[in-house]
Amino acid sequence: MYIGFIEIRHFTYMFGPKFTIFYNVYSRYETQQLCSQWADSTEEVQQAHLRHSKEQMEYVRINKEYEFVKKRALTNFLSHSRARVENHMHSRAHNMLNSIEKFEGANLKNVLNGITESAINKLDAAMAHPESAA
Repeated sequence: MYIGFIEIRHFTYMFGPKFTIFYNVYSRYETQQLCSQWADSTEEVQQAHLRHSKEQMEYVRINKEYEFVKKRALTNFLSHSRARVENHMHSRAHNMLNSIEKFEGANLKNVLNGITESAINKLDAAMAHPESAA
């Protein structure tokens, strides 16, 4: 870097006319080399300072990806849990309705048995005492 600067000083900053076009071309070339060398060295120094920032940005990206996966897993879990609860409630309601139907059938059978028993008892009593039947 310094050698190019020292050589440019002789051709660019020298007072008076330059001897040939070569010096102008050479001066432009050296200036371009100096600028590109400065940009390269600045980029290398900058990379050392940006390493931590890039690591933090990568951490943020990974954290966002983790948050997305976590939300997706939670959504899947909750939707499957809801489906299981709905199926469970449906099966319990179905079982309860079947039980109620059986209890209603048994209750109707008991009521009919009671009516039949009382009718048979009245018939037996009427047949046992025919004079009181009229």
